[in-house]
Amino acid sequence: MSHGDTTFTISDTPGLDLTDSSALSKSIIDVAHRQLERSSLIVLILENPAPAPFDYEMMNIIRKLSKPVIVAVNKMDNDEDMRNIAHFYEMGLDEIIPISALRRRNIRLLLDKITEQLTKKGTPAGEPDIRIAIVGRPNSGKSTLLNAFIGYERSVVSDVPGTTRDSVDEDFHFQGKLIRLTDTAGLRRRSRVDEDIEFYSVTRTMEAITRADTVIHLI
Repeated sequence: MSHGDTTFTISDTPGLDLTDSSALSKSIIDVAHRQLERSSLIVLILENPAPAPFDYEMMNIIRKLSKPVIVAVNKMDNDEDMRNIAHFYEMGLDEIIPISALRRRNIRLLLDKITEQLTKKGTPAGEPDIRIAIVGRPNSGKSTLLNAFIGYERSVVSDVPGTTRDSVDEDFHFQGKLIRLTDTAGLRRRSRVDEDIEFYSVTRTMEAITRADTVIHLI
């Protein structure tokens, strides 16, 4: 996306649960950690009304990466919520941006901070030369193919159908071209799409297909 004169790529990591010992959760955490290591900037989203023990643990992990970090507290929907911001300064943070993603409160301020940090660090990657969307039914191997293209595990791979619930973008260079691969959520027949979150996933997949220069359909 672009903000002002700066163009950058945002990677939305899966929701992390450090207390879940399942193999799938461990795989998600490993993928997220590798994505953090490759990022130029980390935006940590905390949740109103107060930090949880998990948030302190996550902050310690991020600090060890020695990356620039912006901390935002979401669900600050009104003035009463804003009073809770003091709880988050107990984490030893110098600056916190209160936001409401739902009401778009302070989103421009957050984007200003992101571009400011990226400008300090250097010019971020520009728009890709080629966009490729990988589509197919749930569990057809889309995430495995994306990982094979880029050479490491970016998308979580599991035997559980529907592990990828949102589109995942990844850039890589090939023969001098910047290529953006999009691993989409699995598509099913319209009559079987019965969950709101799955309807959203299908919508994002269709958007990825529309933007793509080439579509790889796995059968």
